[in-house]
Amino acid sequence: MATEEDPDHGAPRPESNQSSVRDGVKSTLSKRPAVALALPVGLVLIALDIAGLVLHSRYFDVVGGWHVMSLVAAILTLVWIYVDLLLYTDKHDPYRHLHKARPRLARVIIAQIFLYFNLLCVIATVVDVASQYVGIDPQYYGTSWRKIITIMDCVSVVVQAIFCMMVCQLIWWPTYRAAQSLMLVGGFLNVVVGMLMLVMNYQTVSPLKRAKVSYYLVVGGFVVASGILSMVLGSCVSEKERLNVLLSRLINVFITVLSICSILQLAYFAISLRAVSTKINDGDNQSTNGDFRGIIANPSLSGISIVLSIICILASTKIQALPKSRLSVEPFDFSKLTRPQRDAYAHLIDIYGRQYPGSPSGQMAMSLMKAYTEATNVPGISFQALRVYQPEVKESEHDNFRRWAFFKYMPQHSYDEIKAWRNLDREDILPEDHELGTEQKSAAISAVGCQSQENLVGAEEGGKISKNQMKRRQKKAMKGKKRDKQQSVQFPLEPPKSAEELEREVEFHRELMATEAIVLLTKVESYDLTATLKGPFGRIARRLFGSDSYFKLLCVRMGLLAFHWPFRQSTFYTGPTKRPIARSAALLRAITEWNETLPRKERCELHLDPKYEHDISGYAITPSGWHPIDLPASHIIDLRSYKGKTLAEYLKAIKYRNQAAAFNRANGQIIETTDFSDENCDQAMQLWQKIAEKRTGEGHTSVLADPTVSLLKSLGASSSNEQGHRSLLFLKVQDKTIASCVLFRLGQTITSDLQGLDHDLARQYKAYFVMMQHTIQIALNEGRSFVDFGPTTSKPKQDIGAKDVPLKGAIHVRSKILNLGVKFAAKGVDSG
Repeated sequence: MATEEDPDHGAPRPESNQSSVRDGVKSTLSKRPAVALALPVGLVLIALDIAGLVLHSRYFDVVGGWHVMSLVAAILTLVWIYVDLLLYTDKHDPYRHLHKARPRLARVIIAQIFLYFNLLCVIATVVDVASQYVGIDPQYYGTSWRKIITIMDCVSVVVQAIFCMMVCQLIWWPTYRAAQSLMLVGGFLNVVVGMLMLVMNYQTVSPLKRAKVSYYLVVGGFVVASGILSMVLGSCVSEKERLNVLLSRLINVFITVLSICSILQLAYFAISLRAVSTKINDGDNQSTNGDFRGIIANPSLSGISIVLSIICILASTKIQALPKSRLSVEPFDFSKLTRPQRDAYAHLIDIYGRQYPGSPSGQMAMSLMKAYTEATNVPGISFQALRVYQPEVKESEHDNFRRWAFFKYMPQHSYDEIKAWRNLDREDILPEDHELGTEQKSAAISAVGCQSQENLVGAEEGGKISKNQMKRRQKKAMKGKKRDKQQSVQFPLEPPKSAEELEREVEFHRELMATEAIVLLTKVESYDLTATLKGPFGRIARRLFGSDSYFKLLCVRMGLLAFHWPFRQSTFYTGPTKRPIARSAALLRAITEWNETLPRKERCELHLDPKYEHDISGYAITPSGWHPIDLPASHIIDLRSYKGKTLAEYLKAIKYRNQAAAFNRANGQIIETTDFSDENCDQAMQLWQKIAEKRTGEGHTSVLADPTVSLLKSLGASSSNEQGHRSLLFLKVQDKTIASCVLFRLGQTITSDLQGLDHDLARQYKAYFVMMQHTIQIALNEGRSFVDFGPTTSKPKQDIGAKDVPLKGAIHVRSKILNLGVKFAAKGVDSG
């Protein structure tokens, strides 16, 4: 007797299994919406085929063979979609063991059979529709029913082609392979359609219509050429080459050709449809019968060709679509970090984040980022630290590490904690290690959790390791030492006093190991894209769309992946990698993906990431979907060959005359202080405002944002500037401050920014040159390797020994319309 628990005897499924089947179907449809879309398209095709059979048998006295073939193919394909793509994916199906018995190769073969069956139906349908009206007298089209049949046949051809494309997309999944197969099949169908266009319009009867038919022939040639190009790209391109620059250019050429072809096809469709309508309405007019046979198939051919072209264009965009970054981004809060935790991040930056000579040290990078994120009341600009991390962490490794940590630092209360008992094992009361069995050794090693698999194998072999094996292991250990991130950081950072503290240490360690980079994002709330345009055109653009207009259409929020003061890259890696270019590209891609998840009012329309031209991450700009632009070069002095020398020796070596004579005769004072008081910061800002106004008045590019006293105080706050990484430099003559700047110490590099000058007095005492000389003197005294003077006023900096170091920017614009305008505007940046 059949029961509900015995499905093999034909009993109905339990209600829970039926609900699980429904859940599985819903899950599949949510993950692959093309499956849900293919079902109604297939049903529409079946309805059109049935209607076509009835109408053809009624008015033509002939049953359309292609309607029968299309009907059978559509029904069988819909059954395959339901059985193979819906039921087979249900993990809770009680009959899943029967489904799994089907080999994977058999499922692939069945799917290919249905694909080529539908493909054959499309070709047969196109040929039949294009040829069945040739040789038929136009009087058969005098009634409205026969007009409806003609329109229905054309619609059926288009629906059949769409259904075939959907079947192709369902078989080749995921998206990239589906797009590749769509280009291949769509190109083949376009070649067939184009050949039919050429054949049907090759001979013209009436000389008056020769120009029109010649246009049909030209369009047919375009369709054949685009189909061949689509087949070549679909068959030759592989997924691993989607970021290839040459491939991207070929696909752009293909999209351009196919777009032109689609425009010609639209004109083709309109002209041919008008011609067919005229011929049908003329009826028995013998003067127009000659051209009717050649043009009756043109509307269906042009219609299906337009659909195929659109599908191929969409598929080609998917082929060169950027892959996901597989990285996650979240805001990084410095206030929640303890001092040891900040030091841990700084230590990783020192090991893995020094991408070029003179790059900031970990402590100074963390200090500067912390200072900026704590800055408040800065109009028009904000700062946010971001953590880029690997979202997928191996839970097994984390669980093993957690057990090891609790075993080591929070042992259970037992006799092992009593030193007297524990010391007995050292007196050889228990057997030696080599006398223990393999099972006991495995248990001991598992308990400690720190020994490698190689040590376990060595223990099982009696501990005998040859000298060559030892050398190989030592070489392997030394080779992987720099890549072992887990051993680079001390654990725990602070001795835990309770299980809760140890749990927090374990979670922070997990977060630290998953972190790929720390990035400071500087948001400029309203950046005028027309600010770099000069002359009358620039003034008109600013009044119509820029900061001087009412709507400010070209004023966008810009995200700068850099420090504004000083203008340097603010991406700091905290982990090893074997593929630095791929990691840089994935990081840029992750930033743009994270930006899209933000609320509309918080998104950045424009991102800019400045890099040195010799930085290897520059090769990652184009593959990441960003665009490279040239930025004004920075000016850097290399002091590595002058270490241990004085300023006078350096100036003599580069043949530069000391410019401080007038300043010294006036008993000028050079004061460097780490006291960022209200008075000092206010004085520095007043002088900076004067030089900013002078630069803007001379036609140079205006600054992105104006610094404030509160920003300067944040840079010098004791919580972020404990080691004096930043200081204020003042030049005074007769108790009057004539120049100032902020000195930033970034590892082996020192740079000055936010310079201010009282031009009337500064020009008399050459204060600007004196400030540069004193900065070099500080660098020599402190043993720094580089002095970075930034991108402005190149001539004086070159005279004092600075070299031009080109900067390359990576730029990303959300709006494709603004993309070209931003590239043009970026070329007009004049730093002075």
